[in-house]
Amino acid sequence: MDIKAWDEIHGEKNKEKLQNFLRSDIDSYLILQLKHTDETAQESYMNYSWLEENGITPQFSHYGAVYAGTLPLNTDPEKLYVKFNIDPPEDYTGHSMSVSDIIALKVDGMVTCFYVDDLGFKELQGFIPDDYLKNAEMAMEDDYGMIDGIINNGHKDSGINERPSVLEKLKETPGQPKPEHLQKAARRSAERGLE
Repeated sequence: MDIKAWDEIHGEKNKEKLQNFLRSDIDSYLILQLKHTDETAQESYMNYSWLEENGITPQFSHYGAVYAGTLPLNTDPEKLYVKFNIDPPEDYTGHSMSVSDIIALKVDGMVTCFYVDDLGFKELQGFIPDDYLKNAEMAMEDDYGMIDGIINNGHKDSGINERPSVLEKLKETPGQPKPEHLQKAARRSAERGLE
């Protein structure tokens, strides 16, 4: 079976898990495992140094999302590795976590991916393609000016813009004497060129 055929059979469930992980506004994790195809057979259960020696870089398209969950406080890849080998969740359908699996952590909106190696973990820079991250971020950001790799890190409607400015209050009451502190605020605003 090739990757396209695998995606036709398993793709929607995996894509949904990935999208839910990327769109989540809480700290979470995602377990990715190699797709069972002819193209990925030689990569299965290989440590990172073997991949490097053979000129292979882990590719996002070779992996499927098998499980996603809320990231408990102070959890790191090692704790997830132990959990998925000793006490996996009942609804977990992947194999026990092994070398060549990938753990994606989303903390404070930032996604970091780790290759499960024979001794520890290897951080994978840019493993999830930018278009996946950008699309997830655009679906959640209130201000497209905040497309920066951190999902939902600022809202236009956070309440800050709802409060009227002092300058606006001054403009609303023409002809009435203004209290001294409002007059000072108006002068400072005018000096800074805000009027």
